Amino acid sequence: MIAFGQVAFVAGVLALARGVRPRRAGDLALVQRRAVVALLAGGLASICLAVNAVAAPGMPAWWRALALASALLPLPGLGAAFVAARSASAVTAEGGAAETLEGDLPGSLARHPGAVLAALGAVAVAFVALQGVFGEGSLSEGLIRGAFEAAGLLAGVVVLGRVLGLRR
Repeated sequence: MIAFGQVAFVAGVLALARGVRPRRAGDLALVQRRAVVALLAGGLASICLAVNAVAAPGMPAWWRALALASALLPLPGLGAAFVAARSASAVTAEGGAAETLEGDLPGSLARHPGAVLAALGAVAVAFVALQGVFGEGSLSEGLIRGAFEAAGLLAGVVVLGRVLGLRR
């Protein structure tokens, strides 16, 4: 549930970043791919929320109904947007390869996309680890959460890096 939400957010922000500043014809196909991933991950996050609402033990019936409705409510809109994005990508002309992450970065940052990606990942991992340390009051909890976040980020870049245009 959490991973799908994070993937949806990152893919959506990347689609928006490239969609606002397209540079080449191939950028449109990349924006569409990123949007499809964001919509699919958002739909999967909603389904996970619905399953969680049904499976949550000891919750009152009104809470389950509200949680289930709020989880399922976005699905028709996400589904329609997904179908539209897939249809648009089917008729998009091939425009050559788009730049990877450097196409989303301004100025001198575009020369070091790997370093920017690593720095953003380190900030995210540090944030999660510090939240565990100070929010939970436990160093070990923070380190464990940080390790899970780092593993998730690495898996995301490995599995979705090419699809999202983060790497070649």
